[in-house]
Amino acid sequence: MTANNLLKKYAALAPQKAQDLNYLLLEITELSGSDFYANFDLPLDSKVEARFIECFELFVQKHLPIQQILGYAYFYGYKLKVNQNCLIPRKETEELVGLVLEEYDQVYATRSQVEVLDLGCGSGAIAIALKLEEPRLMVEASDISPEALAIAKENAQNLNADINFVLSNWFSNITKAYDIIVCNPPYIPNAEKLDPIVAHDPALALFGGTKGLDCYEIVLKSVSKHLKNGGLLAFEHAYNQKDNLIKLIQQYLTNIEINSYQDFQGRDRMILVRLKEVENE
Repeated sequence: MTANNLLKKYAALAPQKAQDLNYLLLEITELSGSDFYANFDLPLDSKVEARFIECFELFVQKHLPIQQILGYAYFYGYKLKVNQNCLIPRKETEELVGLVLEEYDQVYATRSQVEVLDLGCGSGAIAIALKLEEPRLMVEASDISPEALAIAKENAQNLNADINFVLSNWFSNITKAYDIIVCNPPYIPNAEKLDPIVAHDPALALFGGTKGLDCYEIVLKSVSKHLKNGGLLAFEHAYNQKDNLIKLIQQYLTNIEINSYQDFQGRDRMILVRLKEVENE
């Protein structure tokens, strides 16, 4: 069967998943996009066809994320290993990385040393992207989950990203201060019903308490001890939590500048908080 016919057959069974199935088959063939479409009407290898059918059942019937089926995800152009022990990196989080890199260019690029912490790093996506995009950054990454941290370390090693990893429940094992702290914490309210696909991510990386703000509050209670003078705190948050999060930030931090940013879909999703520099007396 050709790729064209195979996709038509299975897209008819799950029309809402047609684009995902196209991506799935492309990845299984291990072809570039141009080669995949150049061979779109040529017979597929029987092993590729069998693998696609197997993956279709896992994806459509058992609701496993494609990234967990394949065992990897792409983030900021980098291929990362993922499994059930870490959150699958999302497109929106790439925008958070982009904002932090812009801040680096505008504020920190002339400094001889800039230290960054990815707090709650999961697969290591944020830390790795920052380090590879700006090698001059000194990057550390922490997570409470030993299993997630093992994946992050493997990803960093595979991509030659020089990152120091720390097993830590938020700031519990963090002993220093940083110029930049980036954090994409769990922010789904505990009672919220999850899409079946999302439910395969680890609960530890998803749920953020009754209102979805518990992890932000834990971070904000201690973050001033771990940010240098003039430091930057970068958060990702749920699309409907901008105002509540800003109030929480203002409750715990003073002498700050807060800027909110929207994602590519026009939703409020990122907040950058800068501690205003205080001159030493």
